[in-house]
Amino acid sequence: MAGMPEPRPIRRWLVAVTALAGLALVAGCTSSGRPVSPPSSAVTQLGAALAHWASFPVQAQIRPVVIAGGLQVDEPDRFPSVAAADAFTAGAIAIPSSLPSGPARLGSYELISASHAAAVLTSGSPASPAPSTRLTVTNVKLGAGIFATDRGRVALPAWRFTIRGVPSPAEVLAVAAAQRYWPSSLKQVSTTVSAAEPGRSGRALTLTVHGAPAGSGACEATYSIRQRSSAQAVAVDVIATVHDHGQNCAAAAEPVTLPLTLPAPLANRVLVDAQNSAPIPVTQPLTSSS
Repeated sequence: MAGMPEPRPIRRWLVAVTALAGLALVAGCTSSGRPVSPPSSAVTQLGAALAHWASFPVQAQIRPVVIAGGLQVDEPDRFPSVAAADAFTAGAIAIPSSLPSGPARLGSYELISASHAAAVLTSGSPASPAPSTRLTVTNVKLGAGIFATDRGRVALPAWRFTIRGVPSPAEVLAVAAAQRYWPSSLKQVSTTVSAAEPGRSGRALTLTVHGAPAGSGACEATYSIRQRSSAQAVAVDVIATVHDHGQNCAAAAEPVTLPLTLPAPLANRVLVDAQNSAPIPVTQPLTSSS
């Protein structure tokens, strides 16, 4: 476990951040070429997004882990049957009576116990259907898992649960709550917007959204970005003005890359989507060890 890196599923026309974004985007095409108005003012949305993250401990010595959607469990890649998948979702999982004691810390991280992780694994989703079968855990050990965070996909300590008949283990984030952060006022929301920090200035970012191709031609869109900053976060809202030129635009959406320059470096602040206040994952440049 030595050398583990530090803190490691588009919108409507206005690039709505949902899995149905592409369809919603094209549905908003207008012959006038004007952008569809958001349900509330952009200023209100940006301010509300910042308010959700106003307590983020940006000055903490060790930056808290912000997990995308606030989810702690990375489920197996696949299940042998629909019944097995339903059982996993419902938390119908038999846990061994004896679990490893495990260390209290690993590197910079405080850890939850294996029994705590088992409780998380078996908590289940309240909306899941009644399971017709029950899964059995055959082995539990501390290892590393790849989790989606607001700093991209990162390797973090994880309790790995091997389940009989399931090809890959379930992984429960082992980082203790004291070193994780999710706003208490915010539901477990996520965004399909992503970002990259190509240089080391911290001010130049590249956003990737899904929508019509950028341009001024038929069924293309002109994009603009509104932003607002606080000491804890930077909220962004992407606006797409569609140019249909009287055509019936297809409902397909594609990745669109947009440059964004911040007034000050992002640093340890959280980049958030103004549409639903979800953290936007930012891939940052690798740091040389030399």
